[in-house]
Amino acid sequence: MNCVDATEQTIMEKNEPKLCLSCKAQLKKRTQKKYCSRQCASNSQLTRTIRKCDICNKEILVAYCRIRNNRGKYCSQKCKGLGISQEKHWNWGGELGKQKYSERKRLMSTSRYINWRKAIINRDKECQICSQSLLLQANHIKRWVDYSELRFEVGNGILLCQNCHQKLVTGHEKEWESYFYFNLETRGYIYG
Repeated sequence: MNCVDATEQTIMEKNEPKLCLSCKAQLKKRTQKKYCSRQCASNSQLTRTIRKCDICNKEILVAYCRIRNNRGKYCSQKCKGLGISQEKHWNWGGELGKQKYSERKRLMSTSRYINWRKAIINRDKECQICSQSLLLQANHIKRWVDYSELRFEVGNGILLCQNCHQKLVTGHEKEWESYFYFNLETRGYIYG
C-alpha cells in the first residue's frame, strides 16, 4: 500500500459513522463521545458477568468495569480480608517478618532510641530536604534493618518531614545516602 492508498483509507474511516458502544446507534459527526446518552453509558457499566470468589468459590455477579480495574474478586468483606491478609499480602514477610517488626517496636520504645531521636531533632531542627518544620521524623540514613550496629548512632540520623520521608526517601535510601552524609559533613557534624 502506498501513501495515497493509506490517506484514502484514513479519509474513508473518518467518514464512516461512529456508533454508540452500548446500543449501536449512530452518533453525531465529529464527536469524541463513546455513547449516545447517559443511559447507554450507565448500562455499559452495569453489564455483568458471573465470577467465582477467590476465597470461597461462591458465584458472584461482577460488573465488567470492576474486572477491568482488577477488582470484584471477593464475594464479601470477610473474604476480601482473608484474601489480602498474611501470606497473600504483597508485603507479608512470614514469621520472620513478625519477629523483626516486634523487635523494632520494642527497641523504638527504649530510652536509648528516644534519646537518639531527640538528639537528631535538636541538631537538625527542620526537614533537611525542604526546610519544613512540621510533622518531623528522625530517619536512619543507613537502614535500620540492614545496619543494626548503627541504629543509635547520631551520625546515622537525619531529620525529615513526613512528606519527604514517605514520598522521596522511602525505597530510595541508597540514592539519598551520599546527600545526607554530605549535608552532615558541610554542617560540621561528621568528618569524612
